[in-house]
Amino acid sequence: MKALPQELIYQALPTSSDNDTLRSCSLVSRAFRPTAQSVLFSHICIGGSLDGTLAICDFFLAEENGRFLRYIQKLTLTFNGLQVQSSETPPVELVSLLIKLGPQINALYIEGLLEDEWGDEVPTLWPNLSPVFRDCLYNHVMPFLTVLELSGVTLIRLFTILRHCPMLQHLVIEPFGDIEVPDLVGETSDPFAPDGLSSLSLDRFTEDEFDEHSILGRFLQCSGGCIKFFELVYHLETPFSPSLQFLSGFQDFTRHIKHLSLGKDLFNAIVFNERRDDLLSLHMFPQLEKISFDITLEPLNDIWFDWVFDCFKLSTSFPEANPFLKMVHFTIQATSGEARAHKLDSLAHNPALSFSLGFTVPVKEGNATIDSYFHLLRSFWFPSWDQAGRLKLFVKY
Repeated sequence: MKALPQELIYQALPTSSDNDTLRSCSLVSRAFRPTAQSVLFSHICIGGSLDGTLAICDFFLAEENGRFLRYIQKLTLTFNGLQVQSSETPPVELVSLLIKLGPQINALYIEGLLEDEWGDEVPTLWPNLSPVFRDCLYNHVMPFLTVLELSGVTLIRLFTILRHCPMLQHLVIEPFGDIEVPDLVGETSDPFAPDGLSSLSLDRFTEDEFDEHSILGRFLQCSGGCIKFFELVYHLETPFSPSLQFLSGFQDFTRHIKHLSLGKDLFNAIVFNERRDDLLSLHMFPQLEKISFDITLEPLNDIWFDWVFDCFKLSTSFPEANPFLKMVHFTIQATSGEARAHKLDSLAHNPALSFSLGFTVPVKEGNATIDSYFHLLRSFWFPSWDQAGRLKLFVKY
């Protein structure tokens, strides 16, 4: 029997974060091993403890493990335990590994929260990083990135960071929630956004961070025209009532957005606080082609259908304010069933609503099979949308 091509094996193996299955596949046969290991080692995490960091660095720097080093494409750096503050000397092994990896890393995820002397979590002040470590990132890693996620890192020097990421396409910024941080007005560089940056996600934002004079506000102003995908994620513990109205002062930014995504806590908080005007005020996004809602938070599943139905029924301004809107997309729980779905289904033939209805179903172990759940959506939830050819279903593992 001839060996299967590696391309076919790659399609047959799971490509998600199911590491246990991938480890098992790597032991099935020698033919499976290269593909399984290429997925297993495509994303590594460094940090959390100095001993663990040194062990990982020693493994990948060893000459006999060179093949594993070549597989790495994504890197998560957890600053806590890395000795990367200005008063510390970063491990030589870490710097050596970053220099070797730099050209092949396309996605960098930075988890910058540190433990202070009282055991509390505080964000990393970028100017306080070790110059050796910071320059290593600037010169050997960031020039090759297409994806950058900054979590638990102050926005001070944001524009400086972005100037070192000329190939960046997707940026994720997670500010600090209820953590006390110094005044953010510390960025001395002129506002800057890479030319190729087309996607922006903001997580755990607060009202103050949408001020036009803040670093985030200045970034939104300078990035207008290049960002096409914009995602807002909200967490219910953040102490303010969310609203899209905070974006009203950044029309040069919002008028170019083609895909707006509202994270599950944000959408449910808007519903919970009866901020119906937010969905009805999509005139801020005249180029909008797709809007996505994550509604997987269980406690509010009983009310979202009625609310969305009322919004869509009342929003006869969709064709006028958003003439390019093609898709309204929801992410839902794979095990949820909704008796009210037929109300939304009744809108399928509304001439004022020209878009398609889409659903992504997160499938987890123990949930209904994909086929049976899709049958439920097509046959019982949204038969009118399905018969009109305007129901699109997706799976998220």
